[in-house]
Amino acid sequence: SSGINAEYGVETESSYPLSAPLKVGDVIKAWGVYIDDTTSKFSVNIVGDIGIFLLLVDFRPWADTIVLNNKAYGYWQAEVRPACSRSTFVSGDTFKVTIEVLEGEYKISF
Repeated sequence: SSGINAEYGVETESSYPLSAPLKVGDVIKAWGVYIDDTTSKFSVNIVGDIGIFLLLVDFRPWADTIVLNNKAYGYWQAEVRPACSRSTFVSGDTFKVTIEVLEGEYKISF
């Protein structure tokens, strides 16, 4: 099979079901319009069966950080918080997030 190559323009509080389980080589792209650094946060979440968060990518421009995490068996795991300056984003511009499924990890680009 050809895998997933999904692209979504992000809507507030919206979910977009995947057509199949993720596998190595799959790519998910999401985009939206950045308003300004008063935006509390914006997220791209990959949610599997029974509410398991396979990946949370939570941009927090007001705090100059991104929160990366996953939730398994009802519990959030250890967060990773790489710095991401709010100056990375330009008010009114479209931002794009690409998530590539690799062996045992994800590659996140924006």
